[in-house]
Amino acid sequence: MSMLEIKNVHKSFFAYTKPRLQAGIFHRPGARKVTSELQVLRGVDLTVEKGDVVAILGPSGSGKTTLLRCLNFLETADAGQLTFDGETFDLAQASRADIARLRKKTAFVFQSYNLFRNKTALQNVTEGLIIARKMPKEQADAVGMKMLEKVGLADRADYYPRQLSGGQQQRVAIARALATDPKVLLCDEATSALDPKTTRQILELIRDINQKLNITVVIITHQMSVVKEVCSHVAILDDGCVAESGMVGTVFAAPKSEAGRRLVFPGGADAQVYNPQDEKLVRLVFKDSKTTSIPLIARLAAEEGVFCNVISASTQKLSETVYGSMMLGIPSTQYDKAVAFIHNVANVQVEEVDHHVQ
Repeated sequence: MSMLEIKNVHKSFFAYTKPRLQAGIFHRPGARKVTSELQVLRGVDLTVEKGDVVAILGPSGSGKTTLLRCLNFLETADAGQLTFDGETFDLAQASRADIARLRKKTAFVFQSYNLFRNKTALQNVTEGLIIARKMPKEQADAVGMKMLEKVGLADRADYYPRQLSGGQQQRVAIARALATDPKVLLCDEATSALDPKTTRQILELIRDINQKLNITVVIITHQMSVVKEVCSHVAILDDGCVAESGMVGTVFAAPKSEAGRRLVFPGGADAQVYNPQDEKLVRLVFKDSKTTSIPLIARLAAEEGVFCNVISASTQKLSETVYGSMMLGIPSTQYDKAVAFIHNVANVQVEEVDHHVQ
């Protein structure tokens, strides 16, 4: 069942001239004029199913953070529709009551933690419960301690942010988010400021939250390791649009879009070491560990007399499944024979690669 669906989301930012004073008794400032427009989101469509962990991936400036902020109304979209937990919102014209109702079901984890520096870990977790939700302090403290225990920081409840490491501060921020009992957790680059060891710990915590509490998670990231570690689905943003989306294993194993290929196979260096006049370039994707162990190149040579140029090869684990990827240069005169042979091998996908687009 769909937990969250967005359609045709647009968002632009504008630069204005400085208002000039108009002559007159009160010297009122004149109207501002738009000098430039930056289109950040250009009709984004995305569906997130209940219980999924979805990564929104893309290069800097592709609109990832802006999209996430629009979902929680930290930014107001220019146009677009959000359907959340069976209720539909106009992202450009939602009322304060609509926004408040949606925010009760979502929680936001910021890249920079956003903790109150003058409050303890427990106070940071309970502040929103007491102030915004009018929860009695004793009840809020009980909820806060339970959440700190979930993230492994019950013994740091009385510590101030300056007494905590970056990873511990992010755990407090996650505990604060969980305290509101959200249905969806929105994470904006939650691990980008952390070292690799702490990043793994936070990712394990997010995976645990998803599996044990059945909370749907949307993660903004530019780190491929984050996607491979915890995400079930991925959406790739490019120039303000969703270039490609689907299950992590499917998208990463054989990306269809130019943006996907740039992220999964950065640089395109493998396409520069073959002769396009004599060879055709293909990418093979092997799904599961048994298939990756097949001596396919040796069989092509022995059974079909096709001698391929192995340009690159790798294996990786995505969403608990082992995938292999191989780039081959196949002699142009034997291309059809080789591809027909490969198509008969179970769990192997083959696609011709345009050497101009990697």
